[in-house]
Amino acid sequence: MTASSSAAHISETNAPPVAIPDSLLLHRAAAQVSSRVARTLRGEGFTVEQWRVLDCLVRYGDTPMSEIASVVLLPAPTLTRLVDKLVSLALVYRATDLADRRRVLVQVSGRGRALHDRLVPLVLQAEAEALEILTPEETGDLHNLLSRFA
Repeated sequence: MTASSSAAHISETNAPPVAIPDSLLLHRAAAQVSSRVARTLRGEGFTVEQWRVLDCLVRYGDTPMSEIASVVLLPAPTLTRLVDKLVSLALVYRATDLADRRRVLVQVSGRGRALHDRLVPLVLQAEAEALEILTPEETGDLHNLLSRFA
């Protein structure tokens, strides 16, 4: 049974309606928005995960790997590979923290900042398209509610 036939089967049953758990609704909504953003970024040769790391660095400045991992919700080994890739593309670089020489900071390069600035409108447009079923007021409410969780 394929996923679509499975979903059709579920919707055709005569079982009483059951509330969908909020966790599943949030996951499905996030997946839809991320999918739209991923398609946009893929056209630019970039991934959502790369975008999130680059955006984190532009927003927060020089950041240790552990903090990036907690912001973008990636396990350390995955983040290391991703940052290695961004370094190889000259979008970010690693530097020793002058305040604590044991710590390594990731910094965005000028090239990375320029790419970020070029991608921001594309990402915002993709997000807006994913949320176009909402009114502007609902979109604002959604943003405010999600911000309380993050």
